[in-house]
Amino acid sequence: MLWRHILIYLAKSLLAVACLWTMVRSARRVQFVKSRDSGTQLLNAIPPLFILLTLSAPVVWEHHAVFVALSFLLMLKRLETPHEWLWFGFAYLLEFLLPTFDFYPWSFGRLVAPMLILWQMWRLAERKGDAPVFKQLNGWFEKLPALKFGARA
Repeated sequence: MLWRHILIYLAKSLLAVACLWTMVRSARRVQFVKSRDSGTQLLNAIPPLFILLTLSAPVVWEHHAVFVALSFLLMLKRLETPHEWLWFGFAYLLEFLLPTFDFYPWSFGRLVAPMLILWQMWRLAERKGDAPVFKQLNGWFEKLPALKFGARA
């Protein structure tokens, strides 16, 4: 019985180290520059901490997916290749689309999904700037007449 507690604390410690190291790696690459063209770059080191908050909880509830939703949304800015989109889609399916039930192995989907997103955060921390698709969509939205920014009616 004691070895189970040791394994649980060891796993949670490794998760905490991985989340904190991903946070440091993400924050280290950010330069706080404000210009007219690029806007303000924000410190995006908080999403790994949301994953740590969710996975280190002693009890998992259905509403805990709300805590990792921001981590998933911010990953959309960095995805470029079909391989990255596939892993993101698989993690999204496990976290948000599968119903909550207690049948092995499907009950572990909510455990695996945040770790997949954390792994993608680790891989994409070195990437500078947004994905080209994200830039194209922003440009398209800025040209829509109903969404003119700064225009007074």
